[in-house]
Amino acid sequence: ITVVDYFNSSASRIEKVAFADGTVWDIAAILGRQNGTEGADSLAGLNGYANRINGLGGNDSISGADKDDRLDGGDGADNISGNAGNDILIGGYGNDVLTGGTGNDIFRFAGTDQGVDSITDFTSGTDIIQVLGNNFGLEAGVAVVLVSATTTPASSGTAAQFLYNTTSGALYFDQDGVGSNAAVQIATLTGQKALAVSDIVVVAA
Repeated sequence: ITVVDYFNSSASRIEKVAFADGTVWDIAAILGRQNGTEGADSLAGLNGYANRINGLGGNDSISGADKDDRLDGGDGADNISGNAGNDILIGGYGNDVLTGGTGNDIFRFAGTDQGVDSITDFTSGTDIIQVLGNNFGLEAGVAVVLVSATTTPASSGTAAQFLYNTTSGALYFDQDGVGSNAAVQIATLTGQKALAVSDIVVVAA
């Protein structure tokens, strides 16, 4: 459905959307959801709502507001900022720029083939780098292996491992250590460079 001027006029506003599967969106749920287009969109969340914004295609600019937002860039080179609240930022495909803002933020990576995202304000011990276990060959809830050095460290053994260059902020994932699969860069920490093994968390979905 398309409701014209929903955000600009209360006269056009509907109070509830009910789906066939029993899901019901009230005004708060509706106001907190925005979808972009396949082009380059500028999408901003609304204060007072936990926003769920999906950029879809294009090189989008997405910003959250003062609550716990979920911001997904989709395809393209996106610029995503969470602002206040404990936000989830998902770059998606493309080389994205992610800024969590204040709060305990999660930077989510769905796979190793989605580009290299820049995280501008990661705070060790507060923010989380979250990876989807199935796509990384990792088990949810199990601690990862992180090897850090002032230059990009070499892989060792045959276990899956993250490699972190504390000077450049480049974070790599190596699925099989010294095996045939090369390490793949998934992110660069461009602000504070501190990163602990406990900052990387594996989830099921």
